[in-house]
Amino acid sequence: MSHRKIAIVTVGLGALVILAAAQSWTAVAGPAPTTPPPAIAPDPADVERFVGHSASGDFQEALNDALMQADQYFANIGADILYNYRVLSTTGRRGGFAGFNDLYVTIAASGDGS
Repeated sequence: MSHRKIAIVTVGLGALVILAAAQSWTAVAGPAPTTPPPAIAPDPADVERFVGHSASGDFQEALNDALMQADQYFANIGADILYNYRVLSTTGRRGGFAGFNDLYVTIAASGDGS
């Protein structure tokens, strides 16, 4: 069995091109769907806020922390709840004698209740 090296490259608005080295073919996928998710509930009473934190200044880590909190909150409402979220703010602090590198991501989330 021989192994071939491939490269996956994104071009344009979400289109994918897959190139196989030493092959005579190229596979091209169409553009990714661009339909945005529904907006979160406009009524502030229906929106929950969650603040994620990263001590290393990592945005993804802070976002994942906030989403984990939202997952736990909505799991208490019922099984397999779908929720939409929006990043409201990103704040942080860096430096000082203690060498802070904190990043906070605040999200607003609303569930569909089903």
